[in-house]
Amino acid sequence: MLPEFPVKIHQRLIDNPKFRPVWQHPMARKLVLLWMPWHIVNQDFMQEALAIGKRISKLAPKDDAELRACFPSGLHPLTNFIRGDLERFIPDAFPYFYGVDVPFEVIEAAQKET
Repeated sequence: MLPEFPVKIHQRLIDNPKFRPVWQHPMARKLVLLWMPWHIVNQDFMQEALAIGKRISKLAPKDDAELRACFPSGLHPLTNFIRGDLERFIPDAFPYFYGVDVPFEVIEAAQKET
């Protein structure tokens, strides 16, 4: 299942130094935008997404099975990418990793009224 477009992302996340390397890597950024809105993620999500994004870039998968191989097995108890979710995610997400942009909108923090 993919999120509604455009995906909304908070400016404070983009400004976070831990997120910056992910945001700068095109495949990792797409993975975060497509996965994060529908999943509860743990504190290691950004590092895991960056590693997977780099693997996708390096291996350049040509079909769903090859893209699936870029993700962890889904059996590790701490992975953010659970096998059952990946089976539904990959067929829908594949085009976004090759040619289709993920539309997103940056949301600014609410301004305090004085």
